[in-house]
Amino acid sequence: MPLGVILVLNSIILIALASVNNVWGKKTDSKKIRIILSYGVLFGLCLILLMELAWGTETGVFYDSRTILIAAVSSTYSVFITLIMIVIGVVFRLYMSGDGAIAGVITIVCTGLLGIIFKKYILPKTKSRFYLSYLLFGIVVHIFMLLYHFSLPKDLDFILERIRIIAPYVLTVYPIMVVILVSMIKQNDKRISFNETLAESEENYEILFNNFSSGIIYFDENGIIIKCNDKFLNIMSATRKQMIGLNMNILPDSNFQKVFPKVMRGIPTVFHNNYKSYISQKDLFLHIDFQPAYKESVFKGGIGIVDDLTESETLKEQMIEVTRRDPITGFNNRKSFEEDISTTMFDELYPLEFLMISVDNMQFYIDTLGYTKADNIMKEFSNYVRASYRDDIYIYRFSLNDFVMIYSIEYIDNAKKVLRQLRDQMKAIESVTPSVSFTYSTVEMEKKSNWYDTTNALRNKIYSFRTYTKSNVTKNSIDLLMASLFEKSPRERQHSERVSKMSVQLAECLDIDAEMISRIRVASILHDIGKLNVDLTILDKKGRLTDEEYQKVQSHTESGFRILSTVNEYKELAKIVLAHHERYDGTGYPFNIKGDNIPFESRIISVVDSYDAMINDRPYRNALSQEQAIQELKDNSGTQFDPNIVEQFLSCFIKDNL
Repeated sequence: MPLGVILVLNSIILIALASVNNVWGKKTDSKKIRIILSYGVLFGLCLILLMELAWGTETGVFYDSRTILIAAVSSTYSVFITLIMIVIGVVFRLYMSGDGAIAGVITIVCTGLLGIIFKKYILPKTKSRFYLSYLLFGIVVHIFMLLYHFSLPKDLDFILERIRIIAPYVLTVYPIMVVILVSMIKQNDKRISFNETLAESEENYEILFNNFSSGIIYFDENGIIIKCNDKFLNIMSATRKQMIGLNMNILPDSNFQKVFPKVMRGIPTVFHNNYKSYISQKDLFLHIDFQPAYKESVFKGGIGIVDDLTESETLKEQMIEVTRRDPITGFNNRKSFEEDISTTMFDELYPLEFLMISVDNMQFYIDTLGYTKADNIMKEFSNYVRASYRDDIYIYRFSLNDFVMIYSIEYIDNAKKVLRQLRDQMKAIESVTPSVSFTYSTVEMEKKSNWYDTTNALRNKIYSFRTYTKSNVTKNSIDLLMASLFEKSPRERQHSERVSKMSVQLAECLDIDAEMISRIRVASILHDIGKLNVDLTILDKKGRLTDEEYQKVQSHTESGFRILSTVNEYKELAKIVLAHHERYDGTGYPFNIKGDNIPFESRIISVVDSYDAMINDRPYRNALSQEQAIQELKDNSGTQFDPNIVEQFLSCFIKDNL
């Protein structure tokens, strides 16, 4: 075949090879052995094909485009690929033999070496002039190719004639073909790199998409979900199959359907409300930020960023509920009352009745029984109230003592009947003796009435009434508390009665005035009232008390003081009871008062109280004899006891043989 035809066929083969390489899609710098071997063998076979289509084979000297392939491969692919290709080409050329075999081998090997050298040492310095560099490289390679003719075993005229014939093609077409082939190879590399980067970006996007802290949905112009991430599926407790293709226009949730039509009109919209999933039936509180997507001003759907606020909203509601509700009774509190009256929630009830109930002496119960028992009183009271009144009655715990009820005027007669029943029920509260009572006042209100004025007026009426009854009520309560203590421990009753009798006798021996004797009589009866708050197991313990138990026993003087201080007439008695365990030397309790700073009445009760305790059996010891008890008083005179009172006590009781 003519030389021109041969060169065209060779060029077609090279371009086809580059195209196959592009389709295969492997980069020139791959480090995988499988790829290296595959490329080396492929290019080696291509060399064989090119040499099979050579021109001038009848002379034993072959002319083909192998140098284009070798130059392109060796300057772009790895050394190992080049070497595999060279080895295959050399073996085949030697197999074909002929006069040009040695020159052919030299051409294959030297072209490959030139390509390797160019790639490593020259190309890095000329990257900005890519096409020019490869064109000059192609020219240099083919100048050397022409020079390899002188290794032919032919006469000079033959060599020069051959060079003359092929030189125009080799020095023009071949370098250009090198540039074209290399460009195709490099373009393939760029395409593969781009695809790899794109694939990596898509993978990273999918990772971010599915691991985003919020749910994400994409929907089309028809409101149909076309993509969603894992977080959204987790929020909705649904599968991807259930969600993809879902038409949001037909979701049954009414709150959602108030908002979504705006989204479908291409308006950025926020959904922030309760939502019930029709797939999982979960009750959720969702925040969804819808953003529309446009293409050439045409609505194409959009994106929704979904956050599940169910837990935080539930906590928020609970916190609001906590601030509005009394934790002891479960009724709404004063804050709730003030918020409610500022709204129109009572408008339908007018005219209505406003009732205030005030539980009597709550502070007294706190002081005497402690917060736990006082809270139990309020719990039992609230249970009676809750059971007695209809569900449509508004009930608030207004303060420590006070409850407010609001109801329609039509309910007045029934409400008063319930109040009478409630008063009887309060007597049955088991958590405290004495029984609990309450005071109440009511007023009818018209719509124009001022809530705050009405509330203050009711409170003033209740507290005015209580002013006249408080003292007697509290005195009676104290009497009942003492009865409760004596019922709890008969030993305490006998002890208090003996101490009161002996203290009065001692006071008479001391020839003090009748008023002080009267105080001593009552104070000595009440001196251990604070033991009502000490557990009976401690009072009756047979063994030694622990430090904690002893502290509880010691606290009875302060408890007694608080109880008695609730009655104005008992203020002085409270001070006497508080100090009856102080020691004359200042080492007693609770305040280490010393000598004459201890109330005189307390010093009398201290001596009598100790003497009676010594001569009577106690859980932790047997009674002492009268002689032993008297000796104890003498031994502790001036330290625990007032020495003058001890002296008068011994004189009085020895003389009277008590």
